[in-house]
Amino acid sequence: MTQFKLSGTYPLPYGVQVSGTWQGYPGVPTGTARQDAEYTAAQNRVPDPSLNVNYNVTRTIIPTLTVTSITVPLLKPGEKYLERWNQVDLRFAKKFAYRAFRFSAQFDMFNLLNSNSILSLNEAFGSNLDRPQS
Repeated sequence: MTQFKLSGTYPLPYGVQVSGTWQGYPGVPTGTARQDAEYTAAQNRVPDPSLNVNYNVTRTIIPTLTVTSITVPLLKPGEKYLERWNQVDLRFAKKFAYRAFRFSAQFDMFNLLNSNSILSLNEAFGSNLDRPQS
């Protein structure tokens, strides 16, 4: 998915400059990076493991299971993404000159809109599936 960035600077009177940056990020993908037929939960490689949707099969479901449990992935790679998120930054700067010295003062504000995007979800199949974790 595509990332977008836009920035600019505008001079104001009295040597003041205002600058701004807008960044648009794609939602974090769920599933895995693997695109072959041998996709299993053990091979699941995602940026954040909490974005998988897995079903845990235990001996209570299949009594003849030879291992304690098996994790079954329920999503194909690239099937699910979180929402896009945006960030806005702003800067005010003023240039000063004193005799042979020149300097500038800057005031920066990051994440101006205080975006609280969801970055990870509960992956366990059940009533808490897709509940935000962070």
